[in-house]
Parts: sequence; C-alpha cells; structure tokens
Amino acid sequence: MNAIVETSMPLSARLRGALENRTVQVVVLAVVTLLVLLYRRPDQFSHPYMWGEDGVVNTVHYAQSGWASLWQPVAGYYTLPIKLIYLISSSLSFRWFPEISLWLTTAFTFASLAAVAFAPTLLRWRWLCAVAVLLIPTGAENFAVSLFAGWWGSILALLALLWNTEQRRTGLRLGLLFVGALSTPLIIAIAPLFALRLFWYRHRDEVITVVAAALLAGLQLYALTHSPGPPKADSLGYDTLLMLEKFFGYYTVVSLEFVAHGWIQLAGAALVVFIAAAGVFDRRSLGMAFALLALALAANILISIVRTPLPLVHPVVTTPRYFFFPYLLTSWMLIQLAAVPTRVTQVIAILALALGVRNAVEHGQHRHEPIDWRAHVDSCTRSPTYQLPVHTVGLAASTWSVSLTGEQCRQMVQRSLFDNQVTP
Repeated sequence: MNAIVETSMPLSARLRGALENRTVQVVVLAVVTLLVLLYRRPDQFSHPYMWGEDGVVNTVHYAQSGWASLWQPVAGYYTLPIKLIYLISSSLSFRWFPEISLWLTTAFTFASLAAVAFAPTLLRWRWLCAVAVLLIPTGAENFAVSLFAGWWGSILALLALLWNTEQRRTGLRLGLLFVGALSTPLIIAIAPLFALRLFWYRHRDEVITVVAAALLAGLQLYALTHSPGPPKADSLGYDTLLMLEKFFGYYTVVSLEFVAHGWIQLAGAALVVFIAAAGVFDRRSLGMAFALLALALAANILISIVRTPLPLVHPVVTTPRYFFFPYLLTSWMLIQLAAVPTRVTQVIAILALALGVRNAVEHGQHRHEPIDWRAHVDSCTRSPTYQLPVHTVGLAASTWSVSLTGEQCRQMVQRSLFDNQVTP
C-alpha cells in the first residue's frame, strides 16, 4: 500500500521529500564540497604540495619537538586544525605528507560546512549558508590547503555565536567554540558579541559561553602580543572609501582589468546601504541573528585592517584570506535577507549573491606548478643539510625553503607509520 502511495505522489513532492532528507543533504553537501574544491584548486589534487608556514614553521617545529609542537603558535596565534592535520599527516607518512594533508583538509572542510548546515543556529537556510562559504568571491588561497584549515575551523566559533538558545545542547556549543577559538584570532573580534548575547537572553548557558569565549580570546591575544613582531595597526587602513572598495565593492565587482576605483566604491556603498536599509525595514523578520552577523562583520573588518595594511590586500590578487570572513558573513547576511517575505529585498539580495558567485567562478581558481615532494625528501635524507622547497605563490621558481639537516629528514621519515625506510 505504501509503495502505491509513493508512486502516486507527484514527482515534485517526491523530489522535495528527498531534498529534505538529512542523509541526502549530507551526501549532496559532500559532493558539492569536493567538486568546488576540485575547481578551486585543481593542481592541489593532481600534484599536491606543502605550502607556506607548513614548511618553514611547522616542519621545523615537528623536526625539533614532534607531537609536543601541537601547542606552538603559527604566525603568532594558536591553530589546532592546522597543527593536527600537519602532525597526523607527518606521523602517517612524511613522504606522503602532501596527499594525506590534502584529504584530511578536504574532510575537515566538509565537517565545518556540515556544522553550518546542521548545527542548531539562528541562521535561516543553513544548508545554503554552508554552500555559500564555498562560493565566496575570493581567490582560492583558503581552499584545499592544510595551512588554511584554521580559517575553516573558526567558522565553528561563529556558529557558537549564532546558537539557537531554544535548542540548548551547551556541550556541543562549547566544543565548537573551543575548536573555533583555537583556529584563528577571529575569537578576539567576536568575543564581546557573546556578552551582548548574555545581555539579550539572560540565560545561564550564556554566562558559561561568555566566560569560555573570554578565556579563549585572552589566550589568543596573549599569543599574538608575545610573538616576535606582533602586528601593529596600519595608519593607512582607515580610509572609508578604501574600506568600501575592498570589503564591499569587490564582493559584486571583481575585475583584474582596470576598473575605476570610484565605480567599485560606489558598488560597495550601494551594497552597504541595501543591507543596512533592508536590515532596518525587515528587522522583525531577521531577528537577533542578522544583528550578530552585522556586528561580527564590522569587528572582523576592524581586526583585518589592524592585522595587515589595507592598501596591500586584494580579494583575488594578494592575501585573499583577509576577505574570507568578511565575504562569508556578507553572504550569510544576504541569504538571511533573501529569506524575508519582502519581495524587493529578496530580489536584490539574490542578485547580489549571484554577482558574488559569478566572481567566484571567474576569479576563484588557483593553479600551481608541480614539484616532486618525495624526490626532495629523499635528497634531504642523503644530504648533510638541505633546502627543502615550499610553495607560496605556486611558481616553482618562487618558492620558500626550509633548511633541514639530513638527520632531521631521516628522523621524520623513520617516525612515519608507513613508507618509513631510509636508504643508507
């Protein structure tokens, strides 16, 4: 009888029912994640490699301290996801580090997006919010590279901020906050917003979360201020028009050809005016989540311009990582606006999102030249000292290098669980 009822259901109803199935949603999200990462970083899947501080910082830490290096800061802050992926990959096989770290990073990326899609937060259309992270209009620096796993981990701290108090599940929330806060310094920017939640909700769970966020933010702040050469505020970074251009204009207008700065700034101003006006007009529909997103966006822009000179960054050309959270939060705000009942707001929000996705498709891919990692590792094991090349911009002629002794390379290979033999 049930089979007869199912076959008699309209195709649209059956399709809608399938899409609402949690298992189907998880599988589709996994497939979408893999396909987008393949598009963003095709060469990382065909010939993966080690990048940036994974080579010049984490490799040195691992050679000197092994797993004890888990709590050593990278770039001045604690980042558990990056460290764990590095240590697990190297422990399994230092010779196969690029491949192992790639797939661990891919799995962690999916796990972070699954948390966005299914954690009990105040976000509307959470599954689309997860997919939107993959399609932010930046370069591919943050995608499919273990060095930037921390940026995906910090998404979990945002979920703790946007938690739906009616669901409780305080243990899960604190777990996400712990991992997210110890991923990047983002927690320093958003910690005060947990106190705002306490003022709004006045619940015991909020007290616990505020204390945890404050302690974790203090830990990251301590690491930043006690690292060599702590970042200093950039006096050029507070130009209002430049901020409009960088953090809002380039969301909808990204061009590597010459485009007058005035037009990009105008596009940025239009996006800000729309978000602000729609947020006020539809405030009852949007609720607390939209206000927290807006405040988190403002706080993140502030910490970004303190961290690096604003005139030197660009969402595609240089250091796209500084636009990861601003554009992610902007996408989530636009999705919340697309979910309100006001038709004009819906249409404009969807148009802005579509422009952002178009920019991601056009400019969101990164290629790099192949380097034979295992050949260099084997050469290092047979040399008194060796300069192990590390990718930065993707050109084989423009790599960084980490200086290792042959003994260090032999030890890292021999520590591996497999492929750990060293030829005398």
